[in-house]
Amino acid sequence: MEKTRAWLSLCLALASISMLTASCGSDEAVGDRGGQGGSGGDAGDPGMIIRGGAGAGGTGGSGGATGGTGGTGGGKAANWLGQACATDADCGDASAFCLPPSSGVPQGLCTAECITDDDCPSNAFCLVSAEVGYGFCLERCISGSTLITDKCHGRSDMACVSLARPTGSACTRNSDCASGEVCDTEDRVCVDPFDACWPTCGGDFHCADGMKCDFESGLCVPEDDLPEGEPIGAECDPNADPDPCSGMCLTFIDENSDPLVSTCTAPCTFGYLEGCGWDGTGPAPAVCLFPFDPNGGVGDIGICAQLCDCNADCNHSGFVCLPFNDERIEDVLGRRGVCEIASLAGDTPQLEECENGAGGAGNGGEGGAPGAAGAGGEPEPTEEGGAGGAGGAAGEGGAPGGGSEG
Repeated sequence: MEKTRAWLSLCLALASISMLTASCGSDEAVGDRGGQGGSGGDAGDPGMIIRGGAGAGGTGGSGGATGGTGGTGGGKAANWLGQACATDADCGDASAFCLPPSSGVPQGLCTAECITDDDCPSNAFCLVSAEVGYGFCLERCISGSTLITDKCHGRSDMACVSLARPTGSACTRNSDCASGEVCDTEDRVCVDPFDACWPTCGGDFHCADGMKCDFESGLCVPEDDLPEGEPIGAECDPNADPDPCSGMCLTFIDENSDPLVSTCTAPCTFGYLEGCGWDGTGPAPAVCLFPFDPNGGVGDIGICAQLCDCNADCNHSGFVCLPFNDERIEDVLGRRGVCEIASLAGDTPQLEECENGAGGAGNGGEGGAPGAAGAGGEPEPTEEGGAGGAGGAAGEGGAPGGGSEG
């Protein structure tokens, strides 16, 4: 229980840190780290991601958790580190222990206690909670497109994310910090960025009984503690406090840093179909379609995109439904297209009409009412959902309408 409390303390501390990607409560969405190829400055704009342009500048982190002393790790690489587990015995090493699913880590995590990097295997970083004075070893990873096909043990509930450890050195700009560090201009402290595997639950199916997936943090929380929020694809106010989304409110900007739209999304593990609230069965409400970093690869943190069958499905009025035009994708996902920013759709044909007169799959009500008797009878519309399906066959009365659930 003490280790679980320490782990939760670390997560709360990380929630106050502006991670260089979206995870554990942060809505920072930036492009290349440290301002590489970005739009100037020492830090990227919070809660923004560029569409149709270069990556935005990177950002540092706020205080709240401290990093272990830098180093290469104290020993050989450990394959058990980062594995899923239910008990300590599952980790198979005397120095390891299991943070069980009840701790909030989806499907559990094999780790070890540490104060510095030297206390961890060579393939790990030490992230320390200032509140309890010690921390846990987090598995290292290499973000970006690589030949590594089992990044973070190939887990769909873990993702390679960029975290930041405050070093304690004061700064006002990146040039004030040591090589490899960036300046958190809000707290005016240098931070040491590093890539590590971090929990990213994709849905309640990743959680223990009685727990739900909190998309914002990537952790599982008791069912009664799950905060309410708008679904993926909904319109949102990026300045609202608290964040109105079940995940995070993300602002898309153009190559000139002008805002396009703000919409609710959620972190996910890029390259895996399982996630964004979908367990692989039935029509997918959303899918991890984009890596957070344009250069990201399989296993890296990504962002969820709402899927659709027609324009009416898209939760945001500024989005339209663009077709996959690929039967294989449609068969796997159970959807015809993806919601895209209308101003970026260009001349691409939109899915303006739902098939068979079915209503949108957004926040509508019940399915369509039965069609009237007689050939080609006109269906009655639902009160809140889409219109009903096609009319019934002649003489036998109408077949049930094809409207979909909200």
